[in-house]
Amino acid sequence: VRALLDAGASMDARKTDEPATALHHAAEAGCLEQVEVLLAAGASVDTPRTGKKEVYDEMDHVIKTEIVGDGATALLVACEAMSVNVGAAVAMARGDGEVEPSKAEHVAVVSALLDAGASATTSRLDGNTALHLVARVGCTLPVEHLLAARASTSARRHGDGATPLLCVCDAVNESLSTMIYWGQHCGEVHTDKVEHVATVQALVKGGASVD
Repeated sequence: VRALLDAGASMDARKTDEPATALHHAAEAGCLEQVEVLLAAGASVDTPRTGKKEVYDEMDHVIKTEIVGDGATALLVACEAMSVNVGAAVAMARGDGEVEPSKAEHVAVVSALLDAGASATTSRLDGNTALHLVARVGCTLPVEHLLAARASTSARRHGDGATPLLCVCDAVNESLSTMIYWGQHCGEVHTDKVEHVATVQALVKGGASVD
């Protein structure tokens, strides 16, 4: 990546059918080194994964412009990749022989992007913020990083109106009252959802409403 940038490669180049930039791809892969190289070279940290595509409308016999992509920034892409791999605290082998990045690598990418000034409040077109995406993972560190960067605990995604706190409960199929109870009696209750309980506690401490 560094060699290509030194040779004059554009950081903002995109494929015609894929609105993601190099930073989006590096963040999704959980490759901290590539993310840092791109940021150091001046990559735009909050570019949305959105583009325009011209299509021929056979009904009206005209060429129309359509919006493609989900509007995700590199931060949202990294959080989404982390949420897709729920429970992948260690690397897992893919069918093609490649290795999935660990959750820890994506946490490091999230931290680097926030340090570079990435917005913690931006959402995808579906209303999911970074906090929505990482809350369900059961990993408190990125949640704490996002809260420190002033991510909103009250943001609601489109459709079901879920807040990040409700996303945690949905991920483990437990009620909010149960999760809060476990948090208050963590020394007495045995559960395999300890990390998700800790996430609930972090969100409540960060100002999330339990009503």
